[in-house]
Amino acid sequence: MAGSSTEKRHEVRGQQSRPARGPRDGERGGQRQRPARQQPSMANLSEADKARIERNRQLNAVWNVFAKHYPAFRERLPLKIGVVEDLVARHPDYERTLIVAVLKRHVNHPRYHERVAEGGARYELDGSASEGPGIDPSHVGRAKAALAHQKAKAEARAKEQENAQQAGQAGQAAAAPAAADAVAPAQDPAVAATQPAVEPAQAQAPEAAGETPESNGEAPATHS
Repeated sequence: MAGSSTEKRHEVRGQQSRPARGPRDGERGGQRQRPARQQPSMANLSEADKARIERNRQLNAVWNVFAKHYPAFRERLPLKIGVVEDLVARHPDYERTLIVAVLKRHVNHPRYHERVAEGGARYELDGSASEGPGIDPSHVGRAKAALAHQKAKAEARAKEQENAQQAGQAGQAAAAPAAADAVAPAQDPAVAATQPAVEPAQAQAPEAAGETPESNGEAPATHS
């Protein structure tokens, strides 16, 4: 019996001295790590796609800078006529063509159209009302038309995707280029006042139909 008691004490001590099991390989904090998501390989893209992605990245980066510094950008207020010159003067490190491209995207955003459709004043970059010309009634009409067109296009795209899914072709619908149904945007006077009219081929360039912030929106400029 004495020997049996001694063996039990050794077993208890052995159990108490065992270190707690740490996380196994592939675990962190007691939870299994999820495998990292695989990013699409740039090697599988065409040169045109690579250029488009890089252009969008560049435009988005500049837009973020402008939105950080200027309340009118953040709130998507109707910009004053000739705002291009202000941005060029304040950002000499950016090429003029790059600034114009960013503005064209910005003023084609639905929220910008909504602001213009309300009429009223145009604004300086700091968010104060401009002393220059306000929003012309014709610009209000064009902004409303642009909103209607964007809404109709979004509904049509959603319907196409629904039909494709029902037909078992959802993959092809998702892979369709976003620029395939691009329509030449109207030129906002805030941008067009210092730029020549945009040719149709330029208006349909990939950066004008880019992924996010914005493009252009109201109508060709009639201001000098």
